[in-house]
Amino acid sequence: MVPPLDTIIGTWELLSYDMMVSSESGETEVRKLAGETPLGRIVFTRDQFISVHVTDPRAISPTEDGAWYQARDEEVLRAARPHVSYCGQFRLFHEGESDYLATTVHVALDPNWVGSEQVRRIEMNHDDGRGLLTLHPTQEFLLSDGKKSTASLTWVKLP
Repeated sequence: MVPPLDTIIGTWELLSYDMMVSSESGETEVRKLAGETPLGRIVFTRDQFISVHVTDPRAISPTEDGAWYQARDEEVLRAARPHVSYCGQFRLFHEGESDYLATTVHVALDPNWVGSEQVRRIEMNHDDGRGLLTLHPTQEFLLSDGKKSTASLTWVKLP
């Protein structure tokens, strides 16, 4: 059953960002591409707008000149490569045994996402009274080593 909109509305902080890579032997390797303490926020509004930002905190350091628009290419690459950001209209739906979040992307760091629909299988839980939201993108991702992977991102709702 699709969670009520009120349970999702608000700001969420990223707790974990795991990429699961299956080997030919069938074993699954978990990679933490954004490190042990990934940095991220996701905001859901009542008018069903979503804004997502995820990055590796190890990539965050000031640019040499102090101005982003004057940064050297390698500084931009260092900051942008691990960063995922997008925003747009979202809808919740139920299909089969699962609940889903689909976002029609209006703006994204990855130009290939603009105009696309990003779909995530969602799970909502509670831990010590805190709301938890786990998103599982339905598409596979191709990693830099050529291996295919799936992702799981877990968020905690901020007060």
